[in-house]
Amino acid sequence: MVSGFSRATLKRSFETLGDQGPTLSVKGQSSHKVDVTVGDAMTLFGPVEFKRSRYRPSGKGASMIPAESILG
Repeated sequence: MVSGFSRATLKRSFETLGDQGPTLSVKGQSSHKVDVTVGDAMTLFGPVEFKRSRYRPSGKGASMIPAESILG
C-alpha cells in the first residue's frame, strides 16, 4: 500500500517537473510546447509511468523534455 501511494506521489511530482508552461527558453533559444508523451522511471518503489511535456525549438532541432533533463 505504501509503495502504491509513493509511486502515485512520484508520478505527480515528475509531471509537475516537466510542465514549464507554453514556452521554454533554454540557452537563449525559445521552444514551444508540443505533444505530451509517456515516460517511465524506475524508482525504489517500483516503475512509475508519467506524462512528460515536450518542447520543440521554432526552427530545427531536437525536442527537449524538461522532466528527463532534471531527473537525469
